[in-house]
Amino acid sequence: MSVRTKHRNRSGTPIYSQGFSARSMGSYTIPRTSSFVSMGVPVRVVTADQSLLEPLNLEIDPNVKVACTQEKEQIKTLNNRFVSHINKVRTLEQENKMLQTKWKLLNEETDSNSNIESVLKSYIANLEKKLGDLKTSNEYGEEKRGALHHQVDVYREKYEKEINKRTDGENDFVLMKRDVDIAYMSVASLHHNLSSLKTEHKFLKDLHDEERRELQQKVANTNVVVEMDNSRNLNMGDIVSEVKTHYEGIAARGREEVESWYEAKLHQMATEARRNDTELQDNKKEVAELQQTIRRFEMKIHAVSSERSAIERRLAEAEEKGDKALVDARSSIKDLEKALHREKLRMAKQIRDYQDLMNVKMGLDVEISTYMNLLEQEEKKMQNPSYVYIKEGVPKAENFTVIKTMDKKAVLTELLRTKETSTFLGGESPTTVITGSKYIPLLSGAVQGDCTVDYAVDAALLSEIRGVLLIGPEGSGKSTALQKLAVDWAQGERLQNFSFVFHFNLRDFNSLGGERSLKALLQSSHPSLTADSVAVVAKRPEEVLFVFDSLDQYRHSLDPSIHALCSDPNQEAAVSCLVASLLHGSLLRGSAFVVATRPTSNLKYLNGTHVEVLGFSKLQREVYFTNCFTDANATKPLLHMERTLGFYNICSSPRFCWTVCSIYSLLLDSGAKLPETLSQLFVDILVHLMETLCLNEASVRALVSPLGRMASLCLLDHSNIAQESIKSFGCQQLLTAVDAFLVVDGDPESDKCTFSFRSQLMQEFILALAFFLRESPGEGVEHFLTKHKGRATFLDFFLSGLSEEVQRRPLETLLGRANPDQIEDFRRWFKSSSAETWRGYEKDKHYRCFHLLHQAQNEALTKEIITPSARLEYHTDLSLQDCVALNYVAMSFNKIPSFSLCGTNILPEMAKFLTPTMSVSHSLNFSHCTFSTGAIPHLASALRNGVVSDLCLYNSHFGDEMLNVLATSLQNSKLQKLSLHGCDLTGGCCDDLVPLLTSQLCTLVINFNQIGDDGFIKLCKALNCPHNRLQELDMHNCNLTAASMEAFAEALCSGQSHLRKVNLRANKIGDDGVRALSKSLQNSFCKLHSLELYDTELTGACCSYLKEALESEHFSLLELDLSVNELGQEGALLLCQGLNRPGCPIEKLYLNRCELTPPVFKELASLLKVGTLKSLSVGVNDVGDKGAKYLWEAVAHPNCLLEELDVEMTGLTDACVEDLCAALRASKTLKRLEMKNNSLTDVSVPAIIRAFQDSANMQELNLRYNDFSEEVLHLLDEAKIRY
Repeated sequence: MSVRTKHRNRSGTPIYSQGFSARSMGSYTIPRTSSFVSMGVPVRVVTADQSLLEPLNLEIDPNVKVACTQEKEQIKTLNNRFVSHINKVRTLEQENKMLQTKWKLLNEETDSNSNIESVLKSYIANLEKKLGDLKTSNEYGEEKRGALHHQVDVYREKYEKEINKRTDGENDFVLMKRDVDIAYMSVASLHHNLSSLKTEHKFLKDLHDEERRELQQKVANTNVVVEMDNSRNLNMGDIVSEVKTHYEGIAARGREEVESWYEAKLHQMATEARRNDTELQDNKKEVAELQQTIRRFEMKIHAVSSERSAIERRLAEAEEKGDKALVDARSSIKDLEKALHREKLRMAKQIRDYQDLMNVKMGLDVEISTYMNLLEQEEKKMQNPSYVYIKEGVPKAENFTVIKTMDKKAVLTELLRTKETSTFLGGESPTTVITGSKYIPLLSGAVQGDCTVDYAVDAALLSEIRGVLLIGPEGSGKSTALQKLAVDWAQGERLQNFSFVFHFNLRDFNSLGGERSLKALLQSSHPSLTADSVAVVAKRPEEVLFVFDSLDQYRHSLDPSIHALCSDPNQEAAVSCLVASLLHGSLLRGSAFVVATRPTSNLKYLNGTHVEVLGFSKLQREVYFTNCFTDANATKPLLHMERTLGFYNICSSPRFCWTVCSIYSLLLDSGAKLPETLSQLFVDILVHLMETLCLNEASVRALVSPLGRMASLCLLDHSNIAQESIKSFGCQQLLTAVDAFLVVDGDPESDKCTFSFRSQLMQEFILALAFFLRESPGEGVEHFLTKHKGRATFLDFFLSGLSEEVQRRPLETLLGRANPDQIEDFRRWFKSSSAETWRGYEKDKHYRCFHLLHQAQNEALTKEIITPSARLEYHTDLSLQDCVALNYVAMSFNKIPSFSLCGTNILPEMAKFLTPTMSVSHSLNFSHCTFSTGAIPHLASALRNGVVSDLCLYNSHFGDEMLNVLATSLQNSKLQKLSLHGCDLTGGCCDDLVPLLTSQLCTLVINFNQIGDDGFIKLCKALNCPHNRLQELDMHNCNLTAASMEAFAEALCSGQSHLRKVNLRANKIGDDGVRALSKSLQNSFCKLHSLELYDTELTGACCSYLKEALESEHFSLLELDLSVNELGQEGALLLCQGLNRPGCPIEKLYLNRCELTPPVFKELASLLKVGTLKSLSVGVNDVGDKGAKYLWEAVAHPNCLLEELDVEMTGLTDACVEDLCAALRASKTLKRLEMKNNSLTDVSVPAIIRAFQDSANMQELNLRYNDFSEEVLHLLDEAKIRY
């Protein structure tokens, strides 16, 4: 048993302290993020991943509409049934009226004696009963219909919310994309306008200069013909001056007009130029700021990279030290285990000897205390009271203090006087446990394991805390712990700072009436307490400790608002008021108290430290069983209990352990078989109890049936059974037999006496048994379970177990046969509810079905209920109890295709119970799981002895150490595929993987681990082995460089390699690495079919090496991925030359975001016309409609064999639609076309839809994230085009 302590303040808020708990100090895993840095990937230039702009896929499950339709049909069916029931009721009422009329006529016709009246009454009673059943069925139908309506509304709201979220997300994305496009176009337009204005300004300036020059030439070369008058009176000077003035005015006006026009035009151009210059300066500033930000991030990245390198070095040193320490620790553990085994044997012998000595000691102590009591009574008669000197070393003078205290020997005698006897269901009495030296200190949840319940109580009482509350479930050992505290105090071993300890059972106060003072209550409960000692209690309350047991059985409330709390020990008051005054501190202020209780409503009124009693731990159960079975066979019952019952929480209860040990002992002595399930255990217990009572079959059946009704009443009302109920249920004559099952509170002859069940488990078992023993049908099993839902924990477990004849047969020999109609009713309900459960997705209901099948222990029933639609494969957050039930169901089948346990902390006990299930599964998936070290040997056993061919440990943080433990079993297994994605592995793990490559392994996924070049070189050496069968190798993001590519190329050319598919994504391979790989691709021994070099820091320089490989006659690649590399136009054209070789086997080519240009697209189009490529991906290359035009022409070519084409984000507009539609209609092979993230608008939608529908082979067209409005979305939806 373990405890957990917490304080409560005055308001009742719990504050944890004074101890630790396994729940509060359990293992905590730091959340891990799936980032490249966390995987140890080298830092590279920051790039924007365009796929992150894609909104979440919030597609609604199509099954929702089907489910709604089904629910609608069910509602219609229920309505029809309701109408039919109403019609039946009306028909029955009419028949009833007709019968009443006939009856009156018959009474008028004759007065002779007849039994017709009794017949009619019975018939009417049956009709009324049917009417009641129909009304009940009608009410149930109405409730179910309301629930279905509510569920439909919930799904409708969820559907509308998801639709709104999706619409909002798509609208936001479209707006953002449109804003980005507008901004980009505005910048480009401004640049273009600026250059145009500069050109225009230069042109106008040159034009102005040219016009001026021409005008000057014209003026200079103009000949003026002047008519002259030779008369002497003609004044030529005036005429010339006048002409000159006239032309000068004309020239001046022309000059002014031209200058004003040019000045206005120049001013306008200067204004625009200044504005454009300002915008340009702003853009330059933004670019500068972005460059500064980039440099700052690069510096941070460099710093983080340096820090990571330093951490890796320290980590490597720590791992090396840890490995050495681990070796030493393992050797020490082996030595300690041997020593522990020896010490356990010696301790068991010493415990037995100690128990014998303690039995003798206790007997002598009782005799001594008895004689001492007699002597003290004689002394009192002689008026010589005994004194206890508290202060020692003080000379006997007039100023010394003498305090009368409790007689501890008398207290010990009273405590050890047997008040309760050990019962089969009620557990071993505390007195027997203590006097028999069987007391086991109950451990708390502290990590060190040295904090017990006793320690927690003592620590609290020795501090300033004056109140301790022991809280625990039924049978957790609270009462024994309290009595042990009082006994240890009386023996001078604990809490000697208290001079008075008073032990009370609050259940005894229920029958105390009238008023009395606290002094009178203490003296009546402790006869050895003198009046002088009581006076000391009132004067020194800080030395007084009250121990109260069974607060949960106390009938009175502790609410201080309903009591007139007293403070005078001499004041008479009701016992309930005295108890409340003591616990709330108004009476004997400063005294301390310890209260033991189950969870109850009275706890909210009490302040103090909470000590949660959780029960026995596994180690304590082992010690307990060793004490109970002292012979050499103690191991067998312990192992059997741990295997069949140890996963239930109830096994932490000392009372339950006592019951199990008692029944196991009887079964072993008689040579009977031990029970396999909880239901079988209680069958054996009940059989033993009934045989002990020596009742005949009729009496036993007459006892069980009323006990079942009493059990139902207790569960539904949460109360004890009154004396009147015992009489009404017919158990008055069998009270002596009922005592084996019930606890009597009060005088059995009194009407105030109440009864409660000793064990809630037996209470539920009897309720289930009584259901099957009913002679009349009564309520159905579904209504029966619904009525007790939330109040009974194992009721359906027991019903499932008792429904099997093999399990209930021992009971039927004592009780008679069960009602077959009730059993058949349960089976019908079980099958129908299971079918409904498998149609849903509630894991709790799935596991509950597994538990019921485990209790039934019927493989035929399991195979009937677990249909192919049942979801046995995927599981999360399994409890230990779920693991056992799941394992039983899985082992009922010869094999399981797959078993998946995700997001779970796999403990050794879980792995132990799941080992058989893992052994019969062909595929195991432990994604995002955390393995404890003790769970690895069980996984290894399943791999070594099972049929597992596929093991996935995706993000399980396995580590090199755990892989080392598992490696030997992997070599001897039937494993063909192993996935170690993100398992925190390093290059050191490759020593364990090398032998695995020489086994049957065909696929190895080891991506997102820090393998490095050294580790990869080790794997490459294994590829040279003639026994290796590896065909697929995934080394995505494993910190590889060109340094390891030579070794890999050598392995590919060795003639021993069977590799067909290799993934080297996100590694720093570079051009040098590709050069080594290209040489191997030209070798006849290389049989590689697929090579992924996505984001491997390649440039156009590598394309010359690839061109040589492509032109080789031994080149065997069918699939090549060079995406996210800076190949450029020159490199891509070289690649196209190699691909253009006749007989080139490449069928799938991926060139996404490789900086391709329209000329490259032209060359790719020529390749498509040759008819070799079947899949081409050239997304995220901004070539526009011009570049895509080449592809559309190639797709329309009759020799093109292309089936898949990806042109995402290539700058397509509506201008390409005509060529696109022509290509779709002309192509005979194209099945899938990706055109996401382009600039198509509503104008192109009708033409695209017609072309898509006209194509005989097109299966999928993706137009998501284009510039479509909502008006055309329904058209795309009808055409089944993704948008």
